[in-house]
Amino acid sequence: MKTVMMAAAMMTAIMLSSGIQAQPGNVQGPDRIAGGAPGPGRPGPVGPRPGGPGPGGPIGGPGIAGGLQPVNAYQGKVVKLQYNDDFTFDGFYILNSIDSVLVKFPAHLGKQVMSAAKVGSNVNFTGTMEATPFGASEVRLVSLNDKMLNDSPQTELPPAEKFVDGKAKVASLQKGRDGMVTGLILDNKTLLKLPPHVMAQMGNSLQPGSAIVYSGNQKSVNAGEISLDNYVIVRPNTLTINGQQYLVR
Repeated sequence: MKTVMMAAAMMTAIMLSSGIQAQPGNVQGPDRIAGGAPGPGRPGPVGPRPGGPGPGGPIGGPGIAGGLQPVNAYQGKVVKLQYNDDFTFDGFYILNSIDSVLVKFPAHLGKQVMSAAKVGSNVNFTGTMEATPFGASEVRLVSLNDKMLNDSPQTELPPAEKFVDGKAKVASLQKGRDGMVTGLILDNKTLLKLPPHVMAQMGNSLQPGSAIVYSGNQKSVNAGEISLDNYVIVRPNTLTINGQQYLVR
């Protein structure tokens, strides 16, 4: 009987010892691999996240998407203005001692920015450096000539789109950064915005010089925006090509 009791006590001690070794957080436990790395089924220790500052690290390091972004100071000469696919200004290029840099801002801040950032003028500004989907880098504008941009939410609703129709000739094809045709630029300063699948369906039927009849909704201009040469942006509902009318969907 005494022998049985001693054996049971030894088994209990062995089980308790194994339980202690298996506790999470013990680097030498059975669920850890060499070097203290987490093994299967065990979370690793909390540490610095890729692309962001670690515990106690500087906030000025690389920012986390959707979180803190470091703001840096820049200066240079404005050499060119940039507009988007709707011919609305939303950026400018500066030339400094190293290279040209594209500085971007929301289109509705065009009047605020472009009153100071004129071609040929020297500007001081702050912003965050961001990577584009096309592999380039650009600066997102924060302040210009020591003035913070007022990007407060708009309280006024944009004016309602109005129905327009007309006829003109195709002056050129508009292409996006990816090389895809996104619209038709007409000789009456109208841009017809068309979905890619519609442009693909048209093929080569619309080339510069082709006559076209259209009807659709004219894009409204939001407060604060500045457009190139007052282009009219139309999202067509119908197109007439070579006497055949089409519904655009």
